[in-house]
Amino acid sequence: MLKTIERHLKKKIIPFWTKLLDHEYDGFYGSVDTRSLQIKKHAPKGLVQQARMLWSFSAMQNHLKPKEYLPYMTSAFRYLMNSLKDLNHLGYYWLSDYKGKILDDRKITYGQGFVIYGLSEYFKATKKQEALDEAISLYYLIEEKSKNQDTLAYWEEFDSKWQKTQCLILGDGVLNTAYTLNTTLHLLEAYMNLYDASKLEVVRQSVISLMEFFKNHLYDEKGKTLHAYLDSSLQPLGNIISYGHNIEAAWLLDEACDIIEYHDSEIEKITSSLVEQVYHDGFFCRYVHNHRIGETRDAQIIWWVQSESMIGFYNHYQKTQDYKYLHACEKIWETIKSCIVDPRENGEWFWSCDENAKSNYDRGEAELWKTPYHNSRAMIELIERMTLNANTSEVYRTSEPTQSINQPKK
Repeated sequence: MLKTIERHLKKKIIPFWTKLLDHEYDGFYGSVDTRSLQIKKHAPKGLVQQARMLWSFSAMQNHLKPKEYLPYMTSAFRYLMNSLKDLNHLGYYWLSDYKGKILDDRKITYGQGFVIYGLSEYFKATKKQEALDEAISLYYLIEEKSKNQDTLAYWEEFDSKWQKTQCLILGDGVLNTAYTLNTTLHLLEAYMNLYDASKLEVVRQSVISLMEFFKNHLYDEKGKTLHAYLDSSLQPLGNIISYGHNIEAAWLLDEACDIIEYHDSEIEKITSSLVEQVYHDGFFCRYVHNHRIGETRDAQIIWWVQSESMIGFYNHYQKTQDYKYLHACEKIWETIKSCIVDPRENGEWFWSCDENAKSNYDRGEAELWKTPYHNSRAMIELIERMTLNANTSEVYRTSEPTQSINQPKK
């Protein structure tokens, strides 16, 4: 499995994304049509998209050999600095056209977090002080503009001048949403990477504050899950269990504790409970469902959910040495190869497939919300974790017969 993952990352994933480099306007082209595999060079470019491209190629530079990704990460860096950065009111705009003309000037906390995540990784790859200084400045801006000092939660959306507006983009249509799991999780991710790059104690304390918020307001002790949406009084909204976010949060919270050298037995219990809940309620033989609302399941097999589930299950296997989590990781990888990976020479991964292994041709293989961030990170994490495992060659044998994706589920 280790060699297969390494080969897949270098021969399938990376070549697809390097072709999207925009040599004329910087950054990366905004979309690839799945049916034709044609690059849409005039598609809009998004903040999250371009920041994730910066992080992805910087991470490749930091973790892979040969180190040949400088032109790609530097182009993404230039696009953020020259096209999406607001020089007057600070922060970064949400959306531009392909040339860099701003189409949506809102300031979305989620997007600002991904800029910090990307800049921090870029600094680690290049030691470019400008990148670290920009990440630190943006951190202070978020703490000033986005953080509610009363609740210690982070407001979601603002206009171009940082006046708070209704939560629309990350609220997913849930009325009265003030704060989201999604934004909180990705601020944690951004801040822990910034601390790893800067070693600033003030950033470390912000990471701890975010973990406390997970414990006190996002974690549902009864359901062993995380609340996806909160109102302004920090009361949970909706009845959704997001399996992908739960298992992503589990391994990121564990990693945050490692990076800031912080031991918290409650966090350890929470992360274990989250993975176990996903395993028992969301994992169906060979893949993880998207989410459940009440008793209604969204059974789409979505690329990013499977990517995060592989990391989450393998991380939990490392913690517990319970082989069922190792086997879950293996089975998800087999599902990814069978219906998520585009077998065409110039393809990458489909957005999703259904329970009958029918791949989704309607969503782009590249688009505003689909970049190499999730799947390249999964490959890098697994390569490093498996390489460090002294028993890798022994334990990475599938111990159970392979099962067709459309056979009966447990």
